[in-house]
Amino acid sequence: MVKACKEETGDGAWRPMIQWRPQLNRRKESIVAKVLRCRDLGMNCPKEIRAQTEEEVLKLAAEHAEKDHGFPTSMIPPSIMAMVKASIKDE
Repeated sequence: MVKACKEETGDGAWRPMIQWRPQLNRRKESIVAKVLRCRDLGMNCPKEIRAQTEEEVLKLAAEHAEKDHGFPTSMIPPSIMAMVKASIKDE
């Protein structure tokens, strides 16, 4: 933001000056960029996985699938992996 104002010079005189202040973005920026909801994959599971990138979401989802649903990570077929990737949304 640019603002015109006056500044005292010290000898009782005033001189014109311009102040520049950057405007702050008041909108809250989200830190998390991606989300995967287990229920979007047809599971009766409330788990929501959030991370910055798709790769991070996939890693966390694989850990969740193995730990909570008994799906070994090495046994996830490409068709299921494609479905998982398609279910990752921007938050």
